[in-house]
Amino acid sequence: MPTTTRNPLALKAERCVAEGRRYKVTNQATPLRALAEFLSREDRTSYFESILDALDPRLVPEYPPTSWSPKASWNTIEDGMQALKDLVLVFRAVAEAADIPVIETFGKAIIRTLIDRWVGVMAWMRRVLVYASRTSAESGEVGLTVVTQFSASLMLMVTGSGEDPFRLEIVSMTCTADLILLLLCQVDPQTQRHYDLAPDQTPFLPPTLCTIIQLLHIYLEYSVGAEAMQLRLRSTKASTRRMAIRFFIRRIEEIVAHSFKSNLAAAAKSYLYLVVSVSILVHDRALWHTFDLEDFIFKYTAALCTLTKKAETLKFADTRFWANVSAAIIVLVKDFLIKLSPNPSAHVSKLVEGGLLQCVAICTTHQQDSEADLDLKSDGNALDALFLLYPFMYLSKVYFAADARGDSNLWRDNHVTRAEAQREGICVMIDQALNRSHHVYTDGKNRTISLCSNLKHSPTSEGHTFDNYRDALKTCAGCHAVTYCSQECQKEDWDALHSKECQGLAVRYREQKGDKSWISVSTRIDQVRLLESCLNKEMPPLPQVLAQIAEKQKKTPSEATEWPHIYRPDSFLCVFDFVGAANFHRSYSLNAYTACVWSSSARGLWAPRLHQYVLDMEANWDEIVLVEGLFRFNAEKIMFTLLKMRYDPDGPEGARYTVLSSFCRNAATDITRSIDTLKCSKWLDE
Repeated sequence: MPTTTRNPLALKAERCVAEGRRYKVTNQATPLRALAEFLSREDRTSYFESILDALDPRLVPEYPPTSWSPKASWNTIEDGMQALKDLVLVFRAVAEAADIPVIETFGKAIIRTLIDRWVGVMAWMRRVLVYASRTSAESGEVGLTVVTQFSASLMLMVTGSGEDPFRLEIVSMTCTADLILLLLCQVDPQTQRHYDLAPDQTPFLPPTLCTIIQLLHIYLEYSVGAEAMQLRLRSTKASTRRMAIRFFIRRIEEIVAHSFKSNLAAAAKSYLYLVVSVSILVHDRALWHTFDLEDFIFKYTAALCTLTKKAETLKFADTRFWANVSAAIIVLVKDFLIKLSPNPSAHVSKLVEGGLLQCVAICTTHQQDSEADLDLKSDGNALDALFLLYPFMYLSKVYFAADARGDSNLWRDNHVTRAEAQREGICVMIDQALNRSHHVYTDGKNRTISLCSNLKHSPTSEGHTFDNYRDALKTCAGCHAVTYCSQECQKEDWDALHSKECQGLAVRYREQKGDKSWISVSTRIDQVRLLESCLNKEMPPLPQVLAQIAEKQKKTPSEATEWPHIYRPDSFLCVFDFVGAANFHRSYSLNAYTACVWSSSARGLWAPRLHQYVLDMEANWDEIVLVEGLFRFNAEKIMFTLLKMRYDPDGPEGARYTVLSSFCRNAATDITRSIDTLKCSKWLDE
C-alpha cells in the first residue's frame, strides 16, 4: 500500500491511545483497563471526538469523481482505518473496565457521541467499501483489509446491544443494516468470490465461523435489527432487492463448493447460521415472495445435500458437524416449510428435489452426541423433520421428485438406517408413502378418472386419464374453487348451487391469492386420486358395510339420541386422515360427524353443497358413498376434500368405487380437536 502523510487529527488520536497504553494505575492493571482509566480521568471526550473526525465521509471522494486518484484517496482512507482501530480499542478498554463507576459514565458519554455521529461513520464506511471494490491495482489487498476491519468493528458495536439501550439504538438504524448488507455482498475482484473471513483474520474475536455471517446472525437476533434489515430490503427497488437476495444464496453455494475435510465443520456452522438468519428475514411476507422467486428452498437444500455427501465420502465423523447438519434440516422443514410457507404443498417438492431425504438418510447413520452451535429452542433431530414432511408425501410432485433422485429405496436397502427406522418408525412410513404414491401415480397412470364438481355429474360421462385431465378440467373463472369436466356440467351446477356461493368464494380467493395460500387445482387432483385409490384398497363391498352398520345399530340403539338427529341414523361417512403421521381410515355416524366437524368447518358458503351431497347419498343408499379426506395445508389450516363415490358391484377388482363429484375447503387446525372427540365415539369402525 502507498505511504501517506498522517492526518493531524488521526495523529492526535493515536497519541491519546499510545499514552493510554503506557499509563499504569497499578502494576496489576491491564493495558486496556489502564487506557480506560486514563481516558476517563480528565474526561478526555475530545480525544474520542478527534478519532471520529478522521471518519468523516467528506474525506473520501465519491466514485467516480472527475479527478479520481486511487493513490491520493488511500492517504485519507489509511488515516481513517487507523482511527477505526483506535475506536475499537477505546470501546474494548471501556468494556473491560465497566465495573468502575467513573469509566461506566465515561463509556455512556462516548457511546452517546458515537450515536450522534453514527450516520456519518456509516457513510464513511460505505464510501471506503466502494473504493475497495472498484480500485484495480490494489483491489485484492485493500478489499480484504477493509472488509476484515469493518466486520470486526461492527461485531464489537452490535454484540451485547440487547442489554444497552445506547447500542440498541445503533442496531435499530437502517444505515447499520445497509452496511452489513454491503459487507455480505462484497466480492473479491481477483477471485470473483465473496470474502470468507477466517477466524485469524478478525482480531478480538474467538475462533468461529465466517465473521460476516456471524455478524449478520447476531444483528438479526435483535428484533429492532431484524426490522431494520427487513425495512432496508423492502424499501429498495424490486431488481435491487432480488440482486441482494441472490448474494444470500450465492454465499452458501460458495461455502459448500469450497469446503474440504479441513473446513467441513466451519462450512456446516456457516450454513446453519445463514439459513437461520434467512428464516428471520422471511417472516416479512414481501421478502418471502422475493426469496421464493429465487428458488431459495431448492438451492439451500441442494447445497446442504452436497455438503452432506462430501462428509460421507470423506468419512467425516465430527459429531458437532452432524449435529449442525441435523439442526439445518430442522430449519429447512420446520421453519421454511411449516411455519413460514403460505402454501407448503407448493414448496415441499423443492425440498425433495434438493435431496432432503438423502440428507436425512445419511445424517441418521452418524452419531450426534454433541449439540448444535445454535440453540434453536426446538428438540429433535433429522428424523423429526420427516414427521413434519410426511403429511405432504402424497403429492405427485413429491413422489416424482423422490423417484427421479432414487429416494424410493433409501431405507429399504440400508440395513443400518433400517434399524434406525424400526426404532423411530417414521422412515418405514415414508417408505410406505412412496410405495403408495407409486401405486397411485405410476401403476394407475392410465386409469380413467372424473374430477367434476357438478353434483349431478353422470357416472356415464367421459373421464380423463392421468396425462390429460389437468388440461381437460375447466375451473370457474370467478372463484377458482370448483372444477368441471365440461361446459354442460358447469351450467348445470351453476343453476343448482354454484350461483349462490360463487361470489363469496371469489372474495375469499382474492384474499388468499395475494399470499399464494390458495389450494391449487393440482393439489386437489392429487387428493382425489389418493382418496379413490385408498377407498378401493381398504373399503369392503358396500353391501357388507351396510350390513355391519345395521348390526351395530341393533347393539347401540341409544346412538339415535346421542347426537342431533339431522340425517338418517344409519347414514355414515368414510374418513381418511392424512394430517399427522398416524394415518387412519374410519367410518363415522354422519350425525356425529356433522355435529362435531361439519358444524365448524363447513359453515356458511359450503353448507348447502354439503347438505345436498348427503341428500343425494340417502336417495341412493345402496349405490353412493361419501368419503372425506383430511390433509395438512399449513401450520394454521387443514384441507377437507369431500368425494361422492359410486359403488359398482360389477366393476373390476380394486376399482369398484369411482368418483362422481368432489370439492375442497379449508378449516383451522383446531378442528382436529373435534375429530379427536369423534375418535372416542362408539360409532367409529375400528
